[in-house]
Amino acid sequence: MTNKHNAEDNMAILKAKLYEKERIEEYLRAEVKELWKVINSTHASSVYKSYLLLTKIQNALKRLFDLKLIRRFTTLKATSYKSVDEFAATKAYLNDFVFIMPSNKIEIGGLKSALNLVKFMLQKGFLVKVIYLNHDPTGVAADFMINKLAVNKIESNVVVVCGTEASDYLETNDNFKYRKSVIFMQGPDHYFDSNWIRSASFLHALQECDLVLAISPFVVKISQFYGARKAISVPFGLDLNHFFFQSHKKDKTLLISCRSNFEKGTQLVIPLIPKLKTMGWKVIGFGDLPDVHMAKYFDEFLGRLSSVELAKLFRESQILLDPSLIEGLGLTALEAAACGCVPIVGQRESYKGLFQDGQEPFVEIPNFLDPQVILSAINEIEKSDLYELVSKNVLSVDWESGLRDASKVLTALVENDKDAE
Repeated sequence: MTNKHNAEDNMAILKAKLYEKERIEEYLRAEVKELWKVINSTHASSVYKSYLLLTKIQNALKRLFDLKLIRRFTTLKATSYKSVDEFAATKAYLNDFVFIMPSNKIEIGGLKSALNLVKFMLQKGFLVKVIYLNHDPTGVAADFMINKLAVNKIESNVVVVCGTEASDYLETNDNFKYRKSVIFMQGPDHYFDSNWIRSASFLHALQECDLVLAISPFVVKISQFYGARKAISVPFGLDLNHFFFQSHKKDKTLLISCRSNFEKGTQLVIPLIPKLKTMGWKVIGFGDLPDVHMAKYFDEFLGRLSSVELAKLFRESQILLDPSLIEGLGLTALEAAACGCVPIVGQRESYKGLFQDGQEPFVEIPNFLDPQVILSAINEIEKSDLYELVSKNVLSVDWESGLRDASKVLTALVENDKDAE
């Protein structure tokens, strides 16, 4: 029996390592593809080089024409620009909105919500760009996405900052001209950044910005405490096209959401897994592990999953343990609830003000430090058959209205600025 367990443990660890190697391989292959693209462009044919030359000439003529139009028809109000020439120099970069994001690797949580907002504003006809600070060759590639290294001068009516790294970039970039600033605050980012200079920059930006778009009432409260002049709650991001309930018999499966960050609490529930197995639970983990050797505790560890894969897993399972110590919103638990997989979460405040008392789409425990408290919650869920109820409770929030509300206030910032001109 011991040999069998050792073999199973080793297999689990090998699988976890394989998931990580596959992710790294995908990254390296995409990076090589990009490098070859650069090399081939450098050694392009004479026809292609001629095309580039003609394009430069065409752009130069267009800038000259635009400059004449601006001098003839534009009366500038007092702005940060010193002259018509300075305004004309940035005219080619004029945008309604520019979002600054830490990465083009958009997989989970707040960045997905931010990208959804970008796409929503694009659909409404606004000129929107995203400057991303860290490049991942496997990340999102689109015309509206710009690597920070490709940015020279850029001008925008409104800049939307996503996180501490983005705030620091804006503060230290002299070539970025904007009229109004917004922080899209997906969580208390300044608590977690290991670089205190960036955290301090973020706290300063909270006090100076024109608006904070907060992903939950909890985040509104935090932003106001640290000096935000105007903050509104715009909870959105739950994709009900993927995450929905289906009535069928669920397996006795318990899921654990895993993240490598210490504050996500994965290490608090790993020791509990052997006990859960003796109670008849099949325990499946997904996401990223702080240590690959943790994989041996699970019946299966699945690594990172797409929305479609994750939704299917939620619909087949009964309970999700989400041990994260703090969240701005906590989308994973809500996605599980929408599928009828009951989330157990700690008292992290992030859902306060979203749901009425007694209608929460989750089971809340004081914390994940006491294993007996977790087991009691699991037993209560199994007896109470809460699966369909939590899926209904999560719909008490109009998740689409958050996106519309965010769009409305951003639109108002642009239109008010135009009226002022």
